[in-house]
Amino acid sequence: MFPLTCLTPNQCYVLLLPSDETDQMIVFLHGLGDSAQNFSRASIVQQVWREMQQGTFPPTVLMIPEGERGYWLDWVDGKHLYETWTINSIRTVVDQYDIEQTSLVGVSMGGLGALSLGLRYPDLIASMV
Repeated sequence: MFPLTCLTPNQCYVLLLPSDETDQMIVFLHGLGDSAQNFSRASIVQQVWREMQQGTFPPTVLMIPEGERGYWLDWVDGKHLYETWTINSIRTVVDQYDIEQTSLVGVSMGGLGALSLGLRYPDLIASMV
C-alpha cells in the first residue's frame, strides 16, 4: 500500500513518483465510498504504474487525493471543503515537482469531480477523463 501524504488532517493524498523526471501529472479521483489508499490498488492506477515501470507509458507523477464522500465539492457547512483541499493539494504537488500539465481521471463520483474541477480550473487542469 502506498503511504498518504497529508498537508493538513483533511488534505491527504497518495503520490507515486516515476523514476525519471517529468513535467506531467495524472490526478485520479476515486468514487463514492472509496479512499485514496484503496484506489491506489485499482486496476487503472496499477496498469499505468506498471506500464511506466516497463517503459511503455511516459514518466508521469500519479496523484490520488482523499475525497471521502464529498463529491469533490465544497459543502455549504464550511467544514467539508473537498474542492478547496483537492485544488490546494494539486497546486502543492505542481509547485513542488514543477509540473506543467495536469490531467484529471475520475471514476464514478470522481468523474463528477474531474468535470467540475477541470471546468472551474482551466489554468491548472489541461484535460479531464
